Amino acid sequence: METKKNAANYASAGVDLDEAQRVAESATARIKNTFRPSVLPWPGGFAAVIDPKKENYKDPLIVFGTDGVGTKLELATELGWLDGIGIDLVAMSVNDVLTSGAAPIAFVDYVAYSNLEPAVVDQIIASVAAGCEASGCSLVGGETAQMPGLYQPGQFDLAGACIGFVERDHLMPKTEQFAAGDVIIGLPSSGPHSNGYSLIRKLVASVSAAEKQERRDALLAPTRLYHKEMEQALALPGLRAAAHITGGGLDENLGRLLVDGQYGFSIDTSAWQLPELFQWLQQLGELSDAEVRNVFNAGIGFCFVVDANSRAQFLSQFADAVVIGEVVERGANGGKVLFR
Repeated sequence: METKKNAANYASAGVDLDEAQRVAESATARIKNTFRPSVLPWPGGFAAVIDPKKENYKDPLIVFGTDGVGTKLELATELGWLDGIGIDLVAMSVNDVLTSGAAPIAFVDYVAYSNLEPAVVDQIIASVAAGCEASGCSLVGGETAQMPGLYQPGQFDLAGACIGFVERDHLMPKTEQFAAGDVIIGLPSSGPHSNGYSLIRKLVASVSAAEKQERRDALLAPTRLYHKEMEQALALPGLRAAAHITGGGLDENLGRLLVDGQYGFSIDTSAWQLPELFQWLQQLGELSDAEVRNVFNAGIGFCFVVDANSRAQFLSQFADAVVIGEVVERGANGGKVLFR
């Protein structure tokens, strides 16, 4: 049958299936390089199969985490630097899973866009693979979706999900072991990580393009992965809990650990110095100290709650760790996170 002059096809609607296939083939080798022994070959590739027995767990629990990168993508696109975006995507889910005591096992990603160049999509997936390799996590698959009309030309979004395994007896947090005098140890962040960028973008809109470029590396520093640190902490005595400091800052994320109201956390804000980038942002927006702590991680990206007797061991294990507070009886602060 003769094709009509104005006949429609998928490509004319803005979706190029051949391009999508080229992107998928380009990513295949990079993805396979991240595989752990527990990733089984499975014909079809519609999903991933993981064998827990090959991870040598006796009584494993499965831990799930999912997240995205948020509006950091907008600033990264504006400043023309996407190399670390995939690491952000991995870290936001992996770091959450780590707080349970689980080892991250497998990760899947989702890239949705209108008309990104194949080289850009490949760059993003390469960054995701780099994050998975750094955290010992298999990138077992994902999806690239072309959606013209839903996304404007050049726009895209990222989402991801991670599964981890943990022995039932090792599941964190162990809040029932909290005691007054336990210490809260903080590990520095690499920057804002992937939180607070709606405010950051509003603040930096007032500065010159040249100044934004000068601060690009600090503004877009990839989220720090705490995989190795958590692994080391689990091998030490006295670990009670861990917290990933994301949106909501120290108050909200540490507050999640105060489940029964018996104890509170007292945070000493003089224990660490607010990093220069956050000082700059604070000055730009005339932000209060509370706003900086509630929106951003304020320079502390991950925390351990540790038995006071283990304090010295933890501090000697992590060169950049700092004691930022302590566990107190409820009567001292009403079972909340208070700052002093």
